[in-house]
Amino acid sequence: MSRRPLYISATGGSGLGAPEVFRCPRRVYYFREGWRRRYTPSYFWYGTRIHHWAFLPYLEPEKVDNLPEQARMDIAKICIEGKYEWIRQRGAETKPTKITELAEVSEKEIIDLPRMADVMIQVWDKRKYDPDNVEYCEYRYRMPLVDPKRALITSEADELNTYLVGRWDIGLRKPRSVIDLKTSQNPLENIHLREFGYHRQVSIYRYAYKFETGMDPEDVGFFQLTKHMTFASIAKYAHLITLPKPMKYYDVYQWLLSAARAVRKCEDDSEKMSPRDAWPQYWNCSGPFGDPCEFAPFCYANNWPTRESWEEKVKS
Repeated sequence: MSRRPLYISATGGSGLGAPEVFRCPRRVYYFREGWRRRYTPSYFWYGTRIHHWAFLPYLEPEKVDNLPEQARMDIAKICIEGKYEWIRQRGAETKPTKITELAEVSEKEIIDLPRMADVMIQVWDKRKYDPDNVEYCEYRYRMPLVDPKRALITSEADELNTYLVGRWDIGLRKPRSVIDLKTSQNPLENIHLREFGYHRQVSIYRYAYKFETGMDPEDVGFFQLTKHMTFASIAKYAHLITLPKPMKYYDVYQWLLSAARAVRKCEDDSEKMSPRDAWPQYWNCSGPFGDPCEFAPFCYANNWPTRESWEEKVKS
């Protein structure tokens, strides 16, 4: 009997985040069981809404009417209502689902975030790419794992029944490029690209571009809009950061294949033992940005019965 499809992605926005598999299989188990954060962190929902307004001129130009003001009003509404809506879609072929979550917002963010959105989009409006040169915007893909050395789907990849799903932000015609928009807290440097997994993330987008379009991109990188409060501060760092040495296609393929193997092994083991044994805990209990794992209260129920007590433990 064939396995049900496994959808993995570079970051977890479109499918199971491949980095999570290596961070902690137990965490993957909780995700697959349907557990989620009660609140969407502000850095996540805010960045997603900035992406929406940044890409509107390419996707629905007829809806653009004072883009910075539209962004400011949108962010202010989320801050006031404390709710955030987003669309989940696994590749272009699947049906999109609208999801509403509670938006995490502090008192300071209620004041700062709408103003910040206005200025960030002002800068983007000045620096954005020529629409005639944008071939793809928020392009969604769903593709099998292709072995780059043989340009085919191997029997193992076929047996794993795994698909790479995701979305690249912008694809340019000249030079043929894949560009990811980053709304970073501070200017990104080379060390951040590896610490946060951005180097691997864009390398995966490059791999997807190659085997989705059949062409090699000439360039890949990030365009950054920093979360500053003035036009001058944001404009200073609003430029493209290219990856001089992205991961090789075959290395990306092997990494994705390893993630698929790990998940399938845990699935197979869960038929013979308890989930806690089949999906082991790797004791990596904080993310790349230092946030404590939201599932720590499950794993440490006797030691730290509440999220607050776990956060205090992490801080100490």
